[in-house]
This record gives sequence, C-alpha cells and structure tokens, in this order.
Amino acid sequence: LSLDYERKRLASLGIEESPRWIAVEDNGAGYDIQSYDATKYGPKNRLIEVKSSQRVPPRMILSRGEWDAAAKYGDVYFFHLWKFPAEELVVKSAAEIEIHIPKDVGQGRWTDVEIEF
Repeated sequence: LSLDYERKRLASLGIEESPRWIAVEDNGAGYDIQSYDATKYGPKNRLIEVKSSQRVPPRMILSRGEWDAAAKYGDVYFFHLWKFPAEELVVKSAAEIEIHIPKDVGQGRWTDVEIEF
C-alpha cells in the first residue's frame, strides 16, 4: 500500500523516480521504503518506515533501532501508519513522533515504545 501511495504521490509532484522497497534488499537499513520529495534543486530522499494496526485505537510498536534511524536521518524520515481494515493512512514526520519517545534515565534504557496514532 505504501509503495502504491508513493508512486501516486511522486507522479503528482512530477518526479520520475520510483520508490524502492529497501527492506526487501537490506533489513538493516533502518527504513522500509526509499522515496523522494521535490526541491527546487531536484528530488531529495524521503525515507519511510511502515507500520500498521488493526487495534482501536490504532497503535504502533517502535523499536529503539527504528527510532535511532529516524533520529539519524531527521527531516527526510517519515512514518506511514496504516489503520486496518479501513486501509487509512496517517503520515507522520520523525519530529511529530519524537514527542512520544521515552528518555533513558539512570541505568534504564528503553528498547520498545507503544504509540497510539
């Protein structure tokens, strides 16, 4: 669903590049899909982590490694959050997710976080 969504979004922006499903080739990349955004200088990377939920309210489980990748790539990193069975998409930037990320305190280190969306 995210690949189809990105193909349509790129076409609407006039970007001829195609999104790539990176997670199939490299599950250690830190994101699932490489897509693009338009700039006045040409396309720039848009990296996407895809999550889905059938729960009400919908939620995602985000691992520390996934968040570390989002923090590393910053403003080019986005989350596709799919609500099923309606196939409704919510797109959030890393900055919008950051407010939900716990902090390591003392000897504690978080490994996974559950976030409603």
